[in-house]
Amino acid sequence: GSESCLTLSSGYLAGQMLSTILQEDGHPFFFAPGSHTAMHKAPEKPFSSWEEMVRALISYVDQGYEELPVLFMDTMDLTGAGYPDFPYLQQLPLEKIILVLDDSHGLGVMGTEGSGMYKTASALNPGELIVCASMNKAMGIPGGIILGNRERIANLRNTTFFSGASPVPPAYLATLMTSTGLYREQYSRLQKLLTYFESLSLPGNLFKRIPAHPVFAYRDKSLTEYLYRNEILVTDFSYAGSGSEYNGRLVINANHRIGDLEKIAVCLQNHYK
Repeated sequence: GSESCLTLSSGYLAGQMLSTILQEDGHPFFFAPGSHTAMHKAPEKPFSSWEEMVRALISYVDQGYEELPVLFMDTMDLTGAGYPDFPYLQQLPLEKIILVLDDSHGLGVMGTEGSGMYKTASALNPGELIVCASMNKAMGIPGGIILGNRERIANLRNTTFFSGASPVPPAYLATLMTSTGLYREQYSRLQKLLTYFESLSLPGNLFKRIPAHPVFAYRDKSLTEYLYRNEILVTDFSYAGSGSEYNGRLVINANHRIGDLEKIAVCLQNHYK
């Protein structure tokens, strides 16, 4: 894990704190395609392609500027640019780059016992690694977190941004600190449920998915409507600016039962028979 961390009232605030402080320090920003808007800072825009971003970063590093560039990206990316291989990061001189990762969709469900992507990303040996995330996805805690080395976290704590920000509600944070055993149990249960769901007869090429991740994405709006008629709720919304293409998401969690998964499989088979 990380050497240190701090918490704030939301994942959005965690991302904005990082971009604000790093901008004040004079670092140039490079936003990866699809990176979460919580980390964005006007007037910069995300690159339209990973190839373009890699070329721009290498060009900047080769010019030998004093300030390290900051690369912002998400750990979970359905295009294959993130976990598990991070192929574009392997093309970069990461030792000369500050890497800021949004792990909101990995923390709690990915990594060792759901610990997220910090350890995995550390193995890429960036010049500095900072991870921010919402804890309100898999972990159910209304707050945000920033993970990093001791010096970075200490400096963040000493900013007016942090001292003026609202905290995570103390009762929730206390519950998190005393429930690590329960989180481990739920993570283990989730892995067994995912293994079982994957063993069922599911329509081929329907879902787009990150390996081992409990989110099954699809493009067919009619499936959402069919599942709803059969009393199955899925994630049915699009992020602002994501375009006109439909994005549905079937999410498995540790509180599902075997019977729930079997019902979903039957509905999928019936809808596409």
